[in-house]
Amino acid sequence: MARVDITPNKSLIQKIGLAGYRTEQAIAELVDNSIDARLDDGVRISVQLDARRGQILVSDDGCGMDGDALGAAMTIAKSAKREGGLGRFGIGMKSACSCLGRIFAVTTSARGSDAEHVAEYDEDAWLADGSAGWHNFEIAERPGGGRGWHGTRIVVSGLKVPVYPNQVSKFKESFGVRYAPYLESGQASIRINTVSCVPARPDVVEGSRVEVRLSAVSWTVAGHLELLRKRSVRGRYGIHLTKNGRLIKAYEKFGFPEHPENARVSGRLGLDHVPVNFSKSEFVTQSREYREVLDAFAGSDQLMGILRDSRSGGARPPPAGSVFGYFAGTSGPGRLDVRVRSDAAAAILDGAEGASMQGKTPVDVSFADGDGALYSAARDGERIRVAVNRRSPAFKFAKNPLFLMAMIAAEARLAADNPSLAGLLHERNLAVEKFLKEWSAPASKDPRLRGQEPPDTAGYGLDYELHGPHEHLADRLSARFQFTAMSTLRPHMHNLRRPVYTVHAAPGAGDRLADLVSEEFGEKMAVVINPSQPTIEALLGMRPAVLAVREYARISGPSIAPPEKAYVDLVGEVSIHGMPIDRDQLRKAYESMKRHGLIDGARIEAAARAVKGTGRMRAVLGDGFP
Repeated sequence: MARVDITPNKSLIQKIGLAGYRTEQAIAELVDNSIDARLDDGVRISVQLDARRGQILVSDDGCGMDGDALGAAMTIAKSAKREGGLGRFGIGMKSACSCLGRIFAVTTSARGSDAEHVAEYDEDAWLADGSAGWHNFEIAERPGGGRGWHGTRIVVSGLKVPVYPNQVSKFKESFGVRYAPYLESGQASIRINTVSCVPARPDVVEGSRVEVRLSAVSWTVAGHLELLRKRSVRGRYGIHLTKNGRLIKAYEKFGFPEHPENARVSGRLGLDHVPVNFSKSEFVTQSREYREVLDAFAGSDQLMGILRDSRSGGARPPPAGSVFGYFAGTSGPGRLDVRVRSDAAAAILDGAEGASMQGKTPVDVSFADGDGALYSAARDGERIRVAVNRRSPAFKFAKNPLFLMAMIAAEARLAADNPSLAGLLHERNLAVEKFLKEWSAPASKDPRLRGQEPPDTAGYGLDYELHGPHEHLADRLSARFQFTAMSTLRPHMHNLRRPVYTVHAAPGAGDRLADLVSEEFGEKMAVVINPSQPTIEALLGMRPAVLAVREYARISGPSIAPPEKAYVDLVGEVSIHGMPIDRDQLRKAYESMKRHGLIDGARIEAAARAVKGTGRMRAVLGDGFP
């Protein structure tokens, strides 16, 4: 067995400098080291971008190093960093300095020492000097000159990167995001030339902050989510992903797709246990640790809630108690929106608590879940007792439950002052209850929803996953809708594990439809309006299924498309919207439908003409198209 010398080639330092750092990332590597060297009272870090001299200087007043520690710092892949430090691979300083310039010098003095140690590297001289090698790298020791200083100073020259004035403001903003936790806590202060970095504080909606804490057997991830006041048009929204307090990815669309509706989401998550690459510019996204956190966060109630708030504008309606307080004269007016989202309406009702309105005859209001009239009012001695049925179907037909709360409060106040009105209001409520029961018949008997049942075709219908969403929409959505494309044709699309379902909505109804499905079935599928191909592909990596909601000017026919129309719509999804299905799969699906007797030539031709899709159909089926 032969033994060979595998000592790295001397060009290794030069080559690790080609790691693909941006200038900001390379300087951040050096700042990371300074933060790791902070003392109990923090560390002051100075970054000097000297264009005139062609130098970059990074210095700190941290704990400093002795000769042995400096030697270790100059050794590639050797690290003596403490647990939880920002630098862990023993590569960052060397690769960062080599990326920035051909020459660098590290001068350091340990706290309590009267000496300083110096390591100098000159790329050209190092490669040209045959006598210099890994085993005899020089670390110089010299007196500290009585300065009594401690810390580290790195000077990079022979620059390989440009230095220009505008970088100062750019780095100030970037480092304010990257090191916000250290700057906020006072663990570090950073100056770039003469400018101090301040922690970035996004402009968020007051009271929108939601704490996040996800746990498994071997890890815990903590952070928070907030809602930006304004949507970011430059993509500056998303989650800051950190490791041990140091930013790894800024404005990451983590667990949700990039979309204007999500452009108010802000937050920070600490993924301390997830591995990163050696340049600390990316998490190892294929690692088990990363995938576990991503899956847990993507399905979390906190993320789902903030995404709903982002889509709806984030306005939080006032509680029911404030309405009764207004009529009692104990609180001022709030904001009565024309409509609120269904989840917000449910929160108003579920959170409604008892209230009292003082007057000539005091009124006590309570809430209960029942199946009677909207409310009842009865005299109890010197008081009026009002019981509100928050499960009354009347709330289903009110765009904002606060409107009905105001009506109840006003009528209860009138009934208290005018006892003769109580009986009349009771009769009115019973009549309205009867009306709602008779006019809220099941979908098969409701004239508004006639024709919404699945077509009577043997062996054809909705995919089993969509039965619940279909019934939910038929019960709660007044606008027309139609499930189509893969929503009914999945059995004919073989080897597709993660389907992309499609539902068409009437104009202006897409948001409402998406909200209703997301609220009840969001854990099973991602629901998105008019998604592009990249959005679909991103969502398929995070959810077992996607429901694409598309608004169309005209929706005819039942709520489940007939087979021919469903196939024409599927071809349109692939050709126009980039659904990830190839033409061979489309042709096989067509043949499968023919074998099952689901395709009629005249009807499929008519369905294609109706959406001006005959050209697309011929491109897929060729001579097979009628």
